[in-house]
Amino acid sequence: MSLTAGQRLGPYEIVASIGAGGMGEVYRARDARLDRDVAIKVLPEGLSRDASFKMRFEREAKAISALNHPNICTLHDIGREGELDYLVMEYIEGDSLADRIRKGPLPIEQVLRYGVQIANALDAAHRHGIVHRDLKPGNVMLTKSGAKLLDFGLAKDGALGYSAPSEATEHKPLTAEGTIVGTFQYMAPEQLEGSGADARSDIFAFGALLYEMSTGVRAFDGKTRTSIIAAIVSTNPPPISSVQPMTPPALDYVVRRCLAKDPDDRWQSAADMASQLQWISESGSQTMPIALRRKRAWARYLWPAAAAIAGIIAGAFGWSLLGGRSEAGSISHYQISPPAMNPVTLAHGRSFAISPDESFIAYRGRSGTDNALFLRKTSGFEPMRIEGSDDSRHLAFSPDSRWLVFASGEMLKKVSVDGGKPIDLCPTSGGAVGIDWSGSTILFNDGFSMGIWSIPAEGGEKQLVFARDVAKNEGAILYPQLLADGDHVLLTIWRGGSFDDADIVVRSIRTGEQKVLVKGGSDARVLPTGHLVYGRAGTVLAVPFDQKKLQVTGSPVMVLDDVATGSLSGEAHFSVSDRGTLLFAPGGALSEEKDLMWVTRSGEETAVVPTRRSYLEPKLAPDERTIALVIESSNYDIWLLDIERDSINRLSFGADDSTPVWNPDGSSVAWSSTRTGSAQVFERAADGGGEERQLTSDAVASYATSWSPDG
Repeated sequence: MSLTAGQRLGPYEIVASIGAGGMGEVYRARDARLDRDVAIKVLPEGLSRDASFKMRFEREAKAISALNHPNICTLHDIGREGELDYLVMEYIEGDSLADRIRKGPLPIEQVLRYGVQIANALDAAHRHGIVHRDLKPGNVMLTKSGAKLLDFGLAKDGALGYSAPSEATEHKPLTAEGTIVGTFQYMAPEQLEGSGADARSDIFAFGALLYEMSTGVRAFDGKTRTSIIAAIVSTNPPPISSVQPMTPPALDYVVRRCLAKDPDDRWQSAADMASQLQWISESGSQTMPIALRRKRAWARYLWPAAAAIAGIIAGAFGWSLLGGRSEAGSISHYQISPPAMNPVTLAHGRSFAISPDESFIAYRGRSGTDNALFLRKTSGFEPMRIEGSDDSRHLAFSPDSRWLVFASGEMLKKVSVDGGKPIDLCPTSGGAVGIDWSGSTILFNDGFSMGIWSIPAEGGEKQLVFARDVAKNEGAILYPQLLADGDHVLLTIWRGGSFDDADIVVRSIRTGEQKVLVKGGSDARVLPTGHLVYGRAGTVLAVPFDQKKLQVTGSPVMVLDDVATGSLSGEAHFSVSDRGTLLFAPGGALSEEKDLMWVTRSGEETAVVPTRRSYLEPKLAPDERTIALVIESSNYDIWLLDIERDSINRLSFGADDSTPVWNPDGSSVAWSSTRTGSAQVFERAADGGGEERQLTSDAVASYATSWSPDG
């Protein structure tokens, strides 16, 4: 039944109807005790007698009460009056996002600001194991203080076992009544197919929300429910920039990844999305239209002179500027594919390079069952295998393009491009992450914890340049490049978590003084044109850089997106010649999908689950029903794999988490994380409830390895 003005529910007096949804009617009311306006959501009397609907109503109350966030509607009270159950929530003054979008697309600064707030609200819910499942413009209110996420009527605990509801919610805003197909337009493909929803389903809906905020039109639409579902499952919307040309290219990338059909291809946490949107918001001139950037990016921001070729290892496209000093210039696409018997194998660390004079390309490729380095002339077709280059992961050319230096196993070596046997330079720990040959000096990183070393290019004793300051939790020092003054070195400083949060710095060899150039990026290189080029979130960005003043002098511009990047070592797979050719490999974050296998003592193998994922470090629960493991992505987090359902549920949200270990009674999982600097041990209940608990806070790194039988 509908309530009328003046009617009372306990201490609350109804003032007016606000709207209705599939889970109840909403009224504005007055709390006589506290003298404040509230919003009351009532489960209709007929539904109160339905056990399944009442269970959902109670679940909404529990879901909202567990959350305390400035961008989530606050729950004040819950009550029952006669046969009516009701919730009492804060009364929010403002317009719904749906009402605002009906007036047209939002300005880009509002899209980013509200987007960050909504993503943070989702992150708070997901951290409590709550998936909203009904995110759409009608469930977001815009107030003077920002966006507010409401209506957890379809929320569920955990991330498993959801089937698309037949009673999809129907909202009735103040201005117009919604339609039942409205919900389907924001559902992820896995929801529509009935195969389960988790936090990544909310991320898909969030992508559709961002798209509609930016363009004023829905990402997926159709005349019938069937046509809408077909669009969601099988098509992609046009890029936002094709509808709104002034859209930042990076926003297109964020939304495209949110709307990936496969949940494993999406952002894996709302916190990741919030970080990306915040970074875009702070990037200034990066909002230049992508159509113009692609036409002019290299001409206007990097090289006004001509370049000869462009290429890409692994069979996609590269970029180069051809033909004179015209500002508009033209972009040349040229495909360079290695022979089928020696395919390129991208690894953690730089896996290919173009020589400064563009005469050679070197790359790491497959040779039989092993990996080795191959060298080919850009004017030729047949590569030459470099002997003694097995297990090589890092390489760089000499400034005169006549030598190639690389790390192979536990030895740093160099070899002439004219052929011959490699020359051993010095032993390493086997974990080099970045090599630079500048002038007569070779710099290299000798593992994540060993610092930066130098060695004369002609050979000699290696010398420690920078040691990692463990006492100050400095983090890993990676990807060195000696600058023109011979004293300052360009470095990436990584403190754990995502490499998108690493710092790019310059440090003096003489004094040790350091200056941060870029916050949020890795694997940077300074080019002869006076630009700093680096990788971030699967993109290559360039920013003007003054080597004399050691400072950036402008805002970053995205040169390329969808560039292969390593989540373990932070490398961006691109190489630039002195003449302006950019060589790159596409593909976004690198991860390797694998089968998870049972192996009997007699050697028989069977798949644990049919789905291939980028599994790492699996640990079987005591009841043998669940596996705790790491999923390799832009962040490394702990996930729980339900063997029977073949579904995963995220347990940790710290990034760079590893080594899961089960409590012997199966009630919780411990793991190691570098979120606080050096690795420490954390624990959380296996059902995802409660907060994470830090178990160690030692001065040195601590890793979870085993748990004693008595707990």
